[in-house]
Amino acid sequence: MATGRRRATSPRAITAGGNAYGLWAHDDAQGSTPGDNRTTGGLAGGFGLRVAPGMTLGFGVDQGWSNVDLGALSESADVSLTQLGLSAGYENGPWFANLAGIAGFGDVHAKRGTAATTGISTASYGIQVYGAEAEAGYRLLLGGWQVVPEAGLDWTEVRSDAFTETGGMPLSAAAHSADRTRGWLGVAVGRTLPFAGMGLDLSASLKLIDVLSGRGRLLPVTFLGTPMTVTGISEGQYGADIGLAAALHISRRAKVFAAYDGEFRRDYQAHAGTVGIDVTW
Repeated sequence: MATGRRRATSPRAITAGGNAYGLWAHDDAQGSTPGDNRTTGGLAGGFGLRVAPGMTLGFGVDQGWSNVDLGALSESADVSLTQLGLSAGYENGPWFANLAGIAGFGDVHAKRGTAATTGISTASYGIQVYGAEAEAGYRLLLGGWQVVPEAGLDWTEVRSDAFTETGGMPLSAAAHSADRTRGWLGVAVGRTLPFAGMGLDLSASLKLIDVLSGRGRLLPVTFLGTPMTVTGISEGQYGADIGLAAALHISRRAKVFAAYDGEFRRDYQAHAGTVGIDVTW
């Protein structure tokens, strides 16, 4: 999705680019709900079109392949997800506002249990992801740093198709959807420094989060003919998101980047690291 830190800076009417990335993430356990580890590889690309002074439209595509491992429960899943995004941005001097929306679709192949205990149960089903974000902010320069106070809202919905496991001790679930709405206030800082004859972009961000709705994760299932509810990790209403990133310009059109993102909530933390290469033309 668009953010105030990832704005188009080229004066050209049309810009395009793409990147390849790898992501490693960990969610901490919460009570009796185990944590998980996720690895993702992906390819993304898109273009931006300057349609009027200060006004930019954009389109992007992201294809990701993930593995999610809940080692404490001998559960894992492979997820393939394609996302399409549209964005619109407006700038007037130091002020800016961005809107973005995504729609995604994919497949999940899940495995649960071990051959030595309950047996291995497997399931395959489709998922759909939808999201929207709006933000506004103000850019200013302080001591060579760009400082951007900003505020925004975002909404995400995930839908999963019905499925019934096979093998082992199977469970089944009807089609299900879950959504979350958040508001936030934050500040981002960044600057470019010379490094080994190249440019090094450094940035950091802090957002104070208010989860307005959708903090819980509940999935009704049927196990051996008995209705049950699978409880996922729940977010506290308030928390903070922290981001750190560095990008080294290895040529006029290409840069390599690394980023850390952390989510901190009551009784819950999540951490993610991303590396990749980004090319524009």
